[in-house]
Amino acid sequence: DGKIVIPRGLIESLARSPGGDIVIDRNRIMIDLGDLRTRTDPIRPDLESPDLAIGEARRNEKPLEPERQVRFDAIRTLQVERIDQDSKPMDRVRQRVETLCLEGMCGFVRRGQRHLANCLKNPTGRSCGALREVCDPRVSEGLLSCGRRPADYSDSGVFVIWAEGAQVRLAEAARLLRDGARKWVPLRGNERLQAGDLLYLPINGRLEIDSDGVVFGDHNADDARKSGVSGHVISIVGNSSASTRLATPARPGALSAAAIAAGVETNRFQSGAVIDEQYRRSVAHGARAISRPRLTLKQIEAINADFDTLHEGLEEEDDR
Repeated sequence: DGKIVIPRGLIESLARSPGGDIVIDRNRIMIDLGDLRTRTDPIRPDLESPDLAIGEARRNEKPLEPERQVRFDAIRTLQVERIDQDSKPMDRVRQRVETLCLEGMCGFVRRGQRHLANCLKNPTGRSCGALREVCDPRVSEGLLSCGRRPADYSDSGVFVIWAEGAQVRLAEAARLLRDGARKWVPLRGNERLQAGDLLYLPINGRLEIDSDGVVFGDHNADDARKSGVSGHVISIVGNSSASTRLATPARPGALSAAAIAAGVETNRFQSGAVIDEQYRRSVAHGARAISRPRLTLKQIEAINADFDTLHEGLEEEDDR
């Protein structure tokens, strides 16, 4: 309950400074005036005087890190529509898609239900590798685009989210499969997501992810069970996957996604005029027509004069 005394001149300087701020973090005070930062020594509880003077200003001193600010909470902002018993189960699925897959950082790639089920059942197989997408959800068009959110919320597929390095704030009943791992493990709070991670959020699960102050995910959607949707698979991508995975071919000898995109942009795969080297190669390996003299009518009759001898032993056709 002690008072904190700050000189009036410092307050006036703070008011004139664009972006200036005072941060009180536990038992310290930090004042940020742009290029001038200062902070107090720890507040001692044994001090008799409740007054506290600001210490000497220090330039280029690292400021105290305030608690992470949430700039946008999609779960609490977008889930304002009340889903009651009279609503259709698919309305709740739509609400989950809107708060889990945000425009500008999430895309949707259709995948068969069989591939999703095989990956959940057998993560060591090839099905999970096909779910780790090599697209960029931040772009809406082009070869590297992941596509937009599905118009049919019951579509089977994978949500591709640009969330490398994001922090899991809350996770219940959700599962995680790291790139190269052999089994699904429970997803825990405070987990840092990596590019190549696969997440599975069942319909009765809860998930909150914080990516640079943007919180997205969904809480329990158990009331949507009648919709037939059992859960959602999420593929995490980021800067490292954009360069590594896009440059990795699907199989030995094949072109990578990045090579295909570069070839299309440079018209490499379009047909053009034949160059000298291609013409010489086609002449060397191509078939050549051989000219033969034209037969006269007498020569043809001489050849046909021996027709019966040439065709001896062959069955005679009825209509000959």
